[in-house]
Amino acid sequence: MTTLHQIFPTAVAEFDLSNESAAKNAKQLIDDAEAVKVIEHGLVQNGFSSYGSNMSILNQPGFESLKALMLDCVQDYSYQLSLGKLEISNSWYNKFSHGGKIQQHRHEGSVCSAAFYPYSEEGSANLRFHSPLKPYRMNEIFGDENYLNTYFWEFPAKTNTLYIFPSWLEHETNVNESNERYVISFNTTRGS
Repeated sequence: MTTLHQIFPTAVAEFDLSNESAAKNAKQLIDDAEAVKVIEHGLVQNGFSSYGSNMSILNQPGFESLKALMLDCVQDYSYQLSLGKLEISNSWYNKFSHGGKIQQHRHEGSVCSAAFYPYSEEGSANLRFHSPLKPYRMNEIFGDENYLNTYFWEFPAKTNTLYIFPSWLEHETNVNESNERYVISFNTTRGS
């Protein structure tokens, strides 16, 4: 009998927040947050971002309940991975239209990061993660792709869904095929 051990997992948590009132009005909060500057960002194509505006979106008036909900999810993720207490350090939002895309990147200086979709139309670009093992598997040739050898894993951008993942995990999106796709992202740091 053969025992197949799956070692060195990478944990990505998915939270369905569609029954949470704080999540249900997040799109409207973003639309009303005129004080948050939207600027050009090198990783975002055909879209808008508040990243780099020095105005953390979850710290804006009206976002208190949503931030508390996100922090509860972070603590759940942190507990599952024994990471200790974490705090949300900065947050921003991106809004895409048709043809929008985010380039491959990671979030340096953060423990875990997140993507929350307050609104995502059918056809919105998935959140696409890259395997950190790819550079070490240069001599392996696979006949068929499966969960043990894939270099990519995609999660759908679903309205009121939150994904939390290690900040070192490189990610991107493919080209967006919908008219509107909102995402609130944040980073974390060790709590006191």
